[in-house]
Amino acid sequence: MQAVAARWFSTADAGRATTEIGLGLLTAQQRPDDDGLTTAVYDDLPTLAETADEAGLESVWTSEHHYHITDDGSLSRTTPVLSALATRTDEIRVGSAVALAPLYDPVRLAEDAATVAALSDDRLTLGLSIGSWDREFRNFGVPRDGRTERTEDALSLLRNAWEPGQLEYESDFHAIEPETEVTPTPDEILPIVLGGLAKPAVRRAARLADGWCANEMLSLEDIRVRMGDIERIRDEEGDRRRVYDLHHPLRLRRRLAGRRLGTASRRLLLPAAQVRRADGRRADRRTPSGAQAGGEGGRDIRHAGTGSGRTRGVS
Repeated sequence: MQAVAARWFSTADAGRATTEIGLGLLTAQQRPDDDGLTTAVYDDLPTLAETADEAGLESVWTSEHHYHITDDGSLSRTTPVLSALATRTDEIRVGSAVALAPLYDPVRLAEDAATVAALSDDRLTLGLSIGSWDREFRNFGVPRDGRTERTEDALSLLRNAWEPGQLEYESDFHAIEPETEVTPTPDEILPIVLGGLAKPAVRRAARLADGWCANEMLSLEDIRVRMGDIERIRDEEGDRRRVYDLHHPLRLRRRLAGRRLGTASRRLLLPAAQVRRADGRRADRRTPSGAQAGGEGGRDIRHAGTGSGRTRGVS
């Protein structure tokens, strides 16, 4: 079974939606009976991303955990891997789903993310969450009780750090002089999406982020209810941005653009997904030949690729 992701573009005025497919999560996990070398496992990751890019997929995603929270291991840091994926691909978006924000020095995270953005020609989406596992907080020496406040502080610092010039932000948790200039400066403010399952996490994503990473445990009805909350909160706060990302996991038994991903795909143990509500700038994306139209609620749903001329879908 391949782990894939769907991305819906919804144009509010027209009531349309477009489906795009991504790949994830790339976690470098190994089955307990897999005695292969770690280097071989990590060598697979750029190859998978490159294959997904060649197949016309829209995005590829990584995640992180620490101290063998899972018994099959996992990536412990997303940005070095995202850099490797960026240099082996041309058009596919790369992203984290998710990095654990409270465990990072946000200035270093701002630098690392901006570096990935530069290497990828601004193809990075930074996904973050407040974290949950006690062992990770304990061994990083970070109080778990303040994880929400640390994450919100990190979001503010990140966005200030990506603006040209001095930081001009005084963090509540990290000692850095406001006149500091953080480099490299990305060409544009990077999109940030927040993960979470509980309603407070969803509302936090609505208030502070450019999108929400849903958990695969949520049903489509759960997603519908939470998206209603997101729309309500954005309306209440006068948020005029018409683009909002929703990431939701799917599992499909499919070949990708008529080809298999190869033996390395057995390490894709977890799915990731992206769903995006978009404005008219994205409405001109072309429908690939053979795409299937139709969808829930009378919406027009179609598979699509990304970038100029990328019209290959999933076969």
